[in-house]
Amino acid sequence: MNLSYELPKKIFCTFANDSIAEIELIQNEAVAIWWRSYVQNNFMGTYTQSHDPELKGDPKFKEDPVSVSMINQHIDKVEEITDTDWGIRAYDGMDHSITNSIHRMFTTSTATYQKTHLVPDSTRNFIIDKKQNEFIDHHTATTRVYKDSYNHEITHFSENRRSELQESLQSINSWIHIYEANRQYSNRSVTDKITNTIVVDIDLKNVDGSYIWAHKYEEIAQPELSVDLMHLVHTKPGANVYANKKIMGKDYFTTYFDYDNPLEWDVTNVQVLDGSFQIDYEDTYENRIESQDWKDWVAEYKLNSKSTYSNLQLGTVTNNWCNELKQYAYSNSTDKRPKDITKDPSTVTKVSEVNHIEPDWQLKDIRIE
Repeated sequence: MNLSYELPKKIFCTFANDSIAEIELIQNEAVAIWWRSYVQNNFMGTYTQSHDPELKGDPKFKEDPVSVSMINQHIDKVEEITDTDWGIRAYDGMDHSITNSIHRMFTTSTATYQKTHLVPDSTRNFIIDKKQNEFIDHHTATTRVYKDSYNHEITHFSENRRSELQESLQSINSWIHIYEANRQYSNRSVTDKITNTIVVDIDLKNVDGSYIWAHKYEEIAQPELSVDLMHLVHTKPGANVYANKKIMGKDYFTTYFDYDNPLEWDVTNVQVLDGSFQIDYEDTYENRIESQDWKDWVAEYKLNSKSTYSNLQLGTVTNNWCNELKQYAYSNSTDKRPKDITKDPSTVTKVSEVNHIEPDWQLKDIRIE
C-alpha cells in the first residue's frame, strides 16, 4: 500500500474475505492527523469487539471464579512488591462499583509510574471543576495526576521486580475486563441487537499486556489532538467510523455502559491517535449518544462540552457493506459473519481479553480516492 500523507476523500478497505467497505472521510484537520498516523503505522491487524455483550435489557449473572481468583492473585502480588494495601478484593457477584474501583487503581498506578494507586481529593476536585465548567483534555488530566504523585516515595525495586509489577497490573486490568464480559451485562442496553464492531488496530494485547502484533510500541507514532481541535471530534450526524480509544483509562462511551462516574480523572476524551479505527456497523455509538438516556446522563454529571465526551468521528461507510454485515449477523450464515466475543477465560491469551481475532476480516488492502 503506497499511501500519501494527504487526507483522501475516500478510502476503500478490502478485507481477507474480499468484502470492501467504502468510507467517505470527514475533511478536517483532526481527521488529517489521524490519517497521517495511519500512513506511518499501517501494519494493522483486525479483530471484532462488542460495545456491550448480548444487549438484552436485563443484567445476566453467572459465576466466574477463574476471573475473581486471577484478579485477587495479582492484587496480592502488587501489594507484596509495592508494600501497599489496596484495601479491596474481587468477589463473585461484585457490581460495577467494585470493578470500576479496581480498574481505576490499575490506571492510577500506571499513570504515576507505580508510585501510588490513589488520587488526592485536591486533584480530583481540580479535574471535576474543569469538566463541569471548562474543559480538560486527556494529556492535561494525566499529567496533573502524575505531578500530584510527587509526594509519594518511589519504591525502589529491581528491573525484574518492576517487570513482575507491570505484568500483574496489566493482568488485573485484563481480568477485570474478562469478568465484566462474563459476569455482567449492562441494563442500559435497550435493544437486542448484536453490536460487534470491526476494529483495525496496531496493538492487540495478550492478557499480561504483551503485544500479539510483533511491533515495538516505541515505533508507533501517537500524536495527540490539540485542545484547539477538540471542537472537530463530533461534527457529522450519522458517521459510523471512529478513531480507536488509545488513552490511558476510559472514554465516556465505555464509562456510560459501565455505570461509572465520568467525573473521575481517568475518564477523558479520545485524544491520542495512531491511525487505528473501528467501523460501528450497527450505529450503536451514534444512536446512543443521541438518545435521551445519554443526554440525561450527561446532564446528571453536568458535563460542560460535547467535545469533552465525544469520540473522534472519521467518516461514514457509503456503500452497502454495513447492511450486508447486518444480514449475516442476524442469520445462521457463518461464512462472512463476524464472530461474537469469546468469553472463555481459558482462551484469553489467544483472543486478547474479550476481543476475537478474525482471519476472514484481516485488512488486506486500502486504496484511496
